[in-house]
Amino acid sequence: MKHLDLFSGIGGFALAVDTVWYEEKNEHTFVEWDDFCQEVIKKHWGGCEVRRDIRQFVTDTKSSRCRTSGNA
Repeated sequence: MKHLDLFSGIGGFALAVDTVWYEEKNEHTFVEWDDFCQEVIKKHWGGCEVRRDIRQFVTDTKSSRCRTSGNA
């Protein structure tokens, strides 16, 4: 499961996702500005992406979306 955690804090929702759905099957992406919270996230989900700025994340996401033509 892909899990996008915005304004993550210390990753409480990600922990719930890992508890309900098995940890090895989940892909987390975090957006959190606080340095302490980022360190906690990196400690528990070391291989996951942690972004600092929601505005930059949205801009990057918009530019990487697939473009479709016609009535999509």
